[in-house]
Formats: sequence, C-alpha cells, structure tokens
Amino acid sequence: MPLRKEYEIEVCYQCDWNCNYCCVQTHTKTPVSDKEIKDNFLSHQIKDSNITISGGEPSFASDHLLIFLIEYALMNRCELNLNTNGRFFRAKPELIKYFKEINYHVSENLKPEKIKEYLVPDNVKVNYLIIVTDKNIKRLAKFIDMNLEFLVYNKLLLIPASNPY
Repeated sequence: MPLRKEYEIEVCYQCDWNCNYCCVQTHTKTPVSDKEIKDNFLSHQIKDSNITISGGEPSFASDHLLIFLIEYALMNRCELNLNTNGRFFRAKPELIKYFKEINYHVSENLKPEKIKEYLVPDNVKVNYLIIVTDKNIKRLAKFIDMNLEFLVYNKLLLIPASNPY
C-alpha cells in the first residue's frame, strides 16, 4: 500500500498562548483570509492523504472555514488530525468527531484529570504534545509518572525546541 501524503494547514495565526518557543510566530504574522487559505488548500492534490489542521490555535478560525476544510477533506477520503492547545475542545466540541487524532499541546504540569473534562468520542484518539525546552525537560519524568494511565493507550509527542529568536 503506498504511503499517504501528509499535509498540515495553518488555519489562523491567532493564539491565546504566548509561548516564547513558538515557531509559528502567532503574534507577529499578518492574518491570511479564509479565501487565501481555501485557495491554497484546493491547489494541492489531497485525495487519500492525511491532513492536520493547525494554527496558531485552530479554534480561532471561522466555523465556515473549518467546516469547508472538513467536508472537502472527508469527501476526498482524507484522514483529519488536529493540533490544539485545548481551546478547541471547549470552543468547537461539535467538530471533534471528524478528527482521527488530536495532538493536545500541553504543558508538563498538566494534571491527568484535565483530559477527562472534555467529551471526546471513542473513535478520536487524543495524544499529548509537549514542546521540550531547557526550562521544562527536568519536569518531564514527573509528568509521565502522573499521566501513565493515559499514556498506556495514547502517544506522548515530544518536540525539542529552543527559542526561535
């Protein structure tokens, strides 16, 4: 079976966090219109691919844009994934069911019961995503110990980073 193409689409640059390691530079980039995002998306041959919706924080994107992307991707037999800092769970819960996997960007002090606050359908896998910096690397072992029950069934994505500036 051939490998599926992978696409990541930044649907907005807005974010409610202010991470000093952010490579998207969400607070300094010029916003892009929904039309420009759609046109760029439509210019690729996405059929039978994996698409990750990302940002900034994707929950700040318009419902119109998100629904368009979801419907078009599903119509083309794509698997949809999402990167979020958790705001999407609260802001757009009705859209969660369309994603195969959600990479939940968390800090290393997340309490295990936090994920239970969100109503995520059983068919959607939620992974923890932590950006590893010089400042938090020593706290990762404690995070893993506290979240071991969750991590038995879900991925922990560790992304090494440094301040991009």
